[in-house]
Amino acid sequence: FICLVPSVLSAGATGTIVFGLLLNVCCGLIAGYYLYALSLSAGVSRRGRIYGYGYAVSALMTWVVSLIGRGSFLRSPWSLLLYAATAALCAWLGDLPGAGGETGENHETTSDESFENVSGNNSAAGSVKAGKTDIKDIPAGNRRTDARLGRKTVLMIGFTLFLICLVKNLGFGFPSADVHSGISIELSRLVYAAGLICAGYVNDRSRKYGAVCTLAALVTPFIMLTLARESVPHIILWNIDYLTFGFFSVYRVLLFTDLADRQKLPCLAGAGLMIGRLGDAAGNLLNHLLREYTAPLVLTASALFALTVFLFVRMYQDLYLPAAVQQKTDREIFEHFAVRHDLSVREKEVLRYLLDGCTNSEIAEKLFVSESTVKFHVHNLLQKTGCSGRAQLRSAYLEQR
Repeated sequence: FICLVPSVLSAGATGTIVFGLLLNVCCGLIAGYYLYALSLSAGVSRRGRIYGYGYAVSALMTWVVSLIGRGSFLRSPWSLLLYAATAALCAWLGDLPGAGGETGENHETTSDESFENVSGNNSAAGSVKAGKTDIKDIPAGNRRTDARLGRKTVLMIGFTLFLICLVKNLGFGFPSADVHSGISIELSRLVYAAGLICAGYVNDRSRKYGAVCTLAALVTPFIMLTLARESVPHIILWNIDYLTFGFFSVYRVLLFTDLADRQKLPCLAGAGLMIGRLGDAAGNLLNHLLREYTAPLVLTASALFALTVFLFVRMYQDLYLPAAVQQKTDREIFEHFAVRHDLSVREKEVLRYLLDGCTNSEIAEKLFVSESTVKFHVHNLLQKTGCSGRAQLRSAYLEQR
């Protein structure tokens, strides 16, 4: 709010730009904080609705306020009073007991619930709806939430999300070309709110469904590309744009709040929104550069769409592959790592326990050998893999996944 006041009241363009940029930075910090809180305090089975419904309410409120003076109120200094009241309300709500949501009572989701929702497995659906998940309600083969993804896999997921948002915006710029032809941006927020609510429900039903709906929505830009020069009312295209955008908005946030849980890195919670916004900007830039060149635009959009689908399939396999198949893949990865570094049978056994975080004494007890023997095998493992310690060995193993 401190940055908002001078940006609205500034008489010159310089002040508006400077404080406007600072305002956007502050908005990013706020978004990062509430996504961080969302990943910590909200169960996976209700994150979609919390984010989607909350964002939908804000979109509806924007529309309601825009009705005052036919939009002139939002552009006047009097709007600062509304902003101040909203900021005070948010501060008050944030100070309410339990608002942080970091206690065990509020954080009702277990790691097993996280897997159940992320994978789309409904074996524990009854327990999830009750707000609790008992480990016995989930098949043993499905309990793999502790398995973190390798750095390369996380980067691939981030790049896939970037491409999804890029392709979406590459085609979605067409209906906005006639934004002045009787289209009300504020009214379209109602359609956006409907898309957010639908997306929140679908993603809470199953992350698989949310992912598939997000990919399917990428077809919309090509429909718009086809109809851009036809006599289709642009209000229809504009509303389709906003309706499908709700799925992108929700899924890209949930994808990384879930990853933050899985990787035990809360700082990842806001990365989905950041990557998505960068993809939006890149798509709008390409659309602006190629708008007058239909053939290059079609070829570029088609090539990026094909690449996006290819990477999406890989991301889908890593995140939502059935547990039995994933376990087989893990075994294959382990054997590939062992063959690559010419590990002996005993070294492979020691490596398995090392990856599980066992100490030398624990490994010695499990293998019925002396601790000095375990140290000897650990030394050989580090030499063969070129690692300086156990932490680097684990990182090297995860990176080759």
